[in-house]
Amino acid sequence: MNDLEEFKLLLDDYNSNHSDAILLISNHLSKKKIIRAETIIYDKVFFAIKATDGNSSFIMKTNFSLEGKTAENLKKYFFKLVYQARRKIKDGFPKTRIEMNVEKSSSASSRSFFSRVKKTNMISTNIREITFEGDFKNLKTHGTDDFMLVIVPQKDSNFRMSPSYSITDFRRQGIQGKKDTAGAFYTIRQLDDDKLKIWFVLHDHPADLGDWAKRAEVDDEVILWGPRSLFNPPENIKHLILFCDESGLPAMQSISEHLNDEINCMAFYEVLDENCCIPINLKRNVKENWIYREKDQPGESKHLLNTLKNIKLPKDNFYIFGAGEAFQMIEIKNHFMNIGVLKDQINVSGYWKRK
Repeated sequence: MNDLEEFKLLLDDYNSNHSDAILLISNHLSKKKIIRAETIIYDKVFFAIKATDGNSSFIMKTNFSLEGKTAENLKKYFFKLVYQARRKIKDGFPKTRIEMNVEKSSSASSRSFFSRVKKTNMISTNIREITFEGDFKNLKTHGTDDFMLVIVPQKDSNFRMSPSYSITDFRRQGIQGKKDTAGAFYTIRQLDDDKLKIWFVLHDHPADLGDWAKRAEVDDEVILWGPRSLFNPPENIKHLILFCDESGLPAMQSISEHLNDEINCMAFYEVLDENCCIPINLKRNVKENWIYREKDQPGESKHLLNTLKNIKLPKDNFYIFGAGEAFQMIEIKNHFMNIGVLKDQINVSGYWKRK
């Protein structure tokens, strides 16, 4: 994936999931009353916003040039604009989803847990289950797609985790550019007072955490921070549609396990092959559909998309929730939006990005 694709992917996510933040920024940057806005790449170089006040449309070019920058640089710049806009507009604009997520992640419900690897187990061809031991009595979950930030020492670092290490330390190291630790979010598969299980998908081109998961051994020390959750359907839904690749299996199976018996659920899981089929949900109102991509590379298969194109959506009171490779998720979300699904009826997350 080249840099331009990374930028486009990020902006697609903002336009799909953070239109409120774009609108906030637009009303900060413009003297006009903006009613609609979207992020764009202007002249192949600049990050910009295309906006309309109802009478005319125009482009607001920022001073952020994409040349020599990364998607992470652009993400930080976008967040900076959000907070600049909030300081100026104050209570004159409703809180955005980004701001609410930050508040949620900083709340007392999220905290750091020092733990050690207790056990590792390959539960399928490409999923390694790692059991962590620690004091998890005060870890409060939502019973859905609860995910934790898993923080580990870098492979070539002599850094040792300690019970006093916190999310503040991790963020400070990131700001300072230190490479002592690495972190990524993973969903809780099972939780007890003294142990927590997480599934790690193993593949040929792992990032820092994937590489750690391959070589993790008993007694390795880690910090787990959280939990957080993205699953937030409207009240009184009658139908739920879930879909994912291997990376989303723990979230979708946890959601379906805790689902109200009165909600009809169809779940669609794309995995490598039959050896990766892990059916565990025997609830009468949940129907699991396993899709095998066989020789297709992870993140490049069309099997999940084509399967979802052929399902018949309920007429009303439904909610769609999906997670997996970012480009696949955008394609699937675009399909549903193109056939009339409304924004508040669907929530799709990119858990990872193919190379």
